[in-house]
Amino acid sequence: MSSSHTDDSQLDYESLLIRRVFQSARNGESGVVFLQSPDPDRMHQRLDPIIAQHIGTTSVLGCTLQQKSYAPYFPFLDWAGSLLTPTQQSQALSAAYSLHHPVFSDYFHSRSPHRHDEVLLHETGFEQREMTGAIVQLLRAIQPETPFCVYLRNIQLLPHSSIDVLCELLADPPRSMVLICSLLPLGIATHGVDSSRWQELLQAAEKAGLLLSYHETAAADVRTPRPRIGNLAGRLENAANAFHFLCYRDCADQLREVQQLAEEQSLRVSPENRIRTALLSGMSHYYLNEPEQAITELHRYLSLAQQRGQQADISNAYRCIALVYLQKDNIQAAQSMANHALSIAEAIEDDAVICFALFVRYLIEGRIRSMPPDDFRELYYRLIKLVHRQRLANTEAFVCINPYNLYSNYTEQEHLTHQRGMRIARRLGNTYMLAAGYQLQGLAFSVQGDYRRVISNYKKSLRLKQQLGVELELSYINNGLGFYYFMTAEFDKAQKSFDTALQLLRHQHDHHETAMTLFNLGENAFFADEFEYALSCLEHCLELMQAIEREHLAFHSRYCILSLFGLACIKTGRVARAWQVLLTIETHQLEPLPGKNEETCYFQYLQALLRAGSGDWAQARDCFTTALRLIDASGEYIGYIKPRLLLETAVAARRYNDQQLANDCLHECQSGMHGLIEGVYWHAAEAVRNGQPDYRIGFSPRTRRSDIDWVAATARVQRHVRSLQRRINEIHFINLLQSVRHRTIEYSDFVHSCMDVLYNNLGIFRALYFHADPDGGVSLQYARPSAITEVTSYQQTISLVKGLEFERLILPGSSQRIPEELQAHWVYAAPIRLAQPQGERITGYLILAGTESTLSLVHDQRRIYSIARTIIEDSLLSLYQRDRILEQNHELREKNRLLTELSQTDYLTGLYNRGSLYSRITQELQRIARYGQGPGRSLLVLFIDLDNFKYYNDSFGHSVGDDLIRYAGQLLQESCRETDTAYRFGGDEFIILMPESTIEGGLRLARRIIRQIEHHDMFLETIRRRTGADPQIPAERQLSCSIGISSSSMASEAVDRSDTAAGNTDYLIRMADEAVYAAKKSGKGNVVVYRPQA
Repeated sequence: MSSSHTDDSQLDYESLLIRRVFQSARNGESGVVFLQSPDPDRMHQRLDPIIAQHIGTTSVLGCTLQQKSYAPYFPFLDWAGSLLTPTQQSQALSAAYSLHHPVFSDYFHSRSPHRHDEVLLHETGFEQREMTGAIVQLLRAIQPETPFCVYLRNIQLLPHSSIDVLCELLADPPRSMVLICSLLPLGIATHGVDSSRWQELLQAAEKAGLLLSYHETAAADVRTPRPRIGNLAGRLENAANAFHFLCYRDCADQLREVQQLAEEQSLRVSPENRIRTALLSGMSHYYLNEPEQAITELHRYLSLAQQRGQQADISNAYRCIALVYLQKDNIQAAQSMANHALSIAEAIEDDAVICFALFVRYLIEGRIRSMPPDDFRELYYRLIKLVHRQRLANTEAFVCINPYNLYSNYTEQEHLTHQRGMRIARRLGNTYMLAAGYQLQGLAFSVQGDYRRVISNYKKSLRLKQQLGVELELSYINNGLGFYYFMTAEFDKAQKSFDTALQLLRHQHDHHETAMTLFNLGENAFFADEFEYALSCLEHCLELMQAIEREHLAFHSRYCILSLFGLACIKTGRVARAWQVLLTIETHQLEPLPGKNEETCYFQYLQALLRAGSGDWAQARDCFTTALRLIDASGEYIGYIKPRLLLETAVAARRYNDQQLANDCLHECQSGMHGLIEGVYWHAAEAVRNGQPDYRIGFSPRTRRSDIDWVAATARVQRHVRSLQRRINEIHFINLLQSVRHRTIEYSDFVHSCMDVLYNNLGIFRALYFHADPDGGVSLQYARPSAITEVTSYQQTISLVKGLEFERLILPGSSQRIPEELQAHWVYAAPIRLAQPQGERITGYLILAGTESTLSLVHDQRRIYSIARTIIEDSLLSLYQRDRILEQNHELREKNRLLTELSQTDYLTGLYNRGSLYSRITQELQRIARYGQGPGRSLLVLFIDLDNFKYYNDSFGHSVGDDLIRYAGQLLQESCRETDTAYRFGGDEFIILMPESTIEGGLRLARRIIRQIEHHDMFLETIRRRTGADPQIPAERQLSCSIGISSSSMASEAVDRSDTAAGNTDYLIRMADEAVYAAKKSGKGNVVVYRPQA
């Protein structure tokens, strides 16, 4: 490689190297050259002409990479699309995996590839290798007869998928290929390139003997500026294409960059693209085994889908989240999410959505094996029909060869279904699936006790998986093969296979499979009389199970593992510890997996040895007999246990002089009924018959014990990781609740938003919230997953919550029965309290129900539930206090309004009082002074004085007088226009203000008022009601009124302009008063307009 200097001698050396490389290519040799320089422009000016000289004799494919988003496998896939004809493309891809053909075809024709059948997680590595191999085949098809040169400038900007292609290409380079790579500027490390992938590329070139020029120099820290996002749709399309080409790292990186740049540059992303981005990002992280990032993105996808009310997307979001939880071994959350997905899918009656949701349920059941066989058979064959109808060929093959729970009830129908799956896998060319098919066919033979055929099938599977070279899959098959060697008492071969599996798992992250392997090692060692080693393996298995929070393994329950551990304790002299194990099993009411008689057999075996050791032969004999009867009832499937148990029974029977039982057991052990293992146990039985009870089978001296000490360190790390993940999840969960707290205003909205957060993020089966009224009534306010609104549907739950004073976790089998309508394994119930000035009261009840049988996980999540309850209580208290403050402010404003109104109104009539009158006249006069008034219009004051009021007041009492004043005020108010205002001036005097009015308008209103008062019968009715008699009113004493009118225009003429508005106000009222006096003087019941004297 060139050094970091750019002097002429260095460039001359590189020029000479390039010429030599091309000369070698013409001679059929291949090579790789890396050019590095701090001055790339000068380097290319010198070297590009040299490369151009050879274009006539060498085919050169060149590309200069820039800081931008690239299509998958850039530039190789684009070269194949542009340089190969469709026929050549088809020929090059003829040997490729068949499910990839339509992806390539769509891309070459429309640049929009699509894959109908989802990639199965465990097949991701296989499919990615097949995809990369297909790209390499396309490149080989491009190579012409002349030497072939690939010239890549700025190679550090290549996507991950392109580096995969280069590594594959260098592992088996085409003849006469030259790869020239220039690095800009000077190095790799500071430009965001994955250093591990870079080193992999270098190692591939070096391993192939092609690395002609490279030198690790100290790279300058040069930052390339980030570009503007450019074409957002184009970048999203590239990310989607990367996903369909299985380039998940490329897809995740591009989507992350799109999101960051869109935020930085404030670009609007459509709702459809936001949903698409969240889904692609979440599933990319899922396939990259990055579950935390996947969960975050998929919850974003779920939230966006819920906002738009897209039920199919909501179901799909729950399904994808369930897949991630299953990947994390969080079975409880996975079950809950899968149930949500399926219920929504069936509600919208979409077969495609139902199919994908049901498939996740099937995968979960394959992990936990909890369904009764008949229920699982119904689910299994329904799923097969659906995947066939949806034309999901690869998924159909997988389901057909994996009957999971049906192995113990394997029928001819399952056998034919399995053969159907194998045919589909062969047609697709899925080597991975075929290997799995042979392995699973072996498992079916094991149920029939045909272990020779089991081992034969496992060996076929092992050969195929060795071709694939996937370490995790090799560990699976070695584990299975070892188990069947163990069942045929070939303990040395079993130990070797288990040891191989464990070493393959050492650098993997499949802790469940590691725990399974440890159990298999422990079980094999126990039967081989290697008891100390068995004890160590089983102890590490239990420690790892605790670290990964597994109550049981896929094929072995905690009940079974503890039973075998107790047996190993007895055999190593740790009898007290064995009693502790028995007490643990009984106290925690542990149970075997359904249909697993060997687990109950181990438990009876443990009890038998403990009872025999404590002198209770009668109970020990019953336990031995029960265990042997269980084996006979299970047939050959667990027959491998029987010879061992017969020997143990014979030894114990001889110790207690039960010679008949001892002889019967020894005879059966040597009778040859267990043809596959008689050679191992015949000699052991003969030793017991000859009085040598300390028989020993053991490993051969050459058998290597597995190194298992690293498992303890793995368990410790995993415990810390799980603890950290829980804390991270708690923080994320608290942040979600806090965001709800800050953005919601109404009580009901807050409750619904909080319960949605609980339901969507805690993996619970059902979430309920009951509102508690102050009078003790309870009403259902929130229910998920089904929108149940009738409280009668939850009568038992209401009975449970009434009287609930503290939070409570109700477990199955407890004295407090779980309400039937919740249909769950456990219930968390808690009152929501609200602190108020008058004392604390319960304002609601939170009910969460779950289906997880792992009680340790339930107890651990109780902390999160308590945190949620506390946040809800604090938030409700804040809402209550806020509402109280708002309510008090409203009350204060209302009181102030009333005070203001009381200070401005007359208590008897409700009309405005004299103070309001003066204030209003002043405002009107100021308005007139500022804006003027219309021609012929002015502010009128109508001064109204009741005639003969004193007569009524004196004759009939003050109560009648008050009624007359009240009715007169009401009549005046009703007579006014909307713009007029009536006031009580005092006693029996009233004033009406008429803004922007004419004298004629004032006269019309005055005459109307006079007529109404004179002819108003209410006055007489009031007197009748108050006195109880029909009043006789003299004609001259009839109630009427006199009205005087003054005008602001007159006041302005009469009062000097220098006078204040207050002066005008007094004068205006005084003029009206004088007019009223004139009206009364003229005979009452009249109206007079004030006319100033000349």
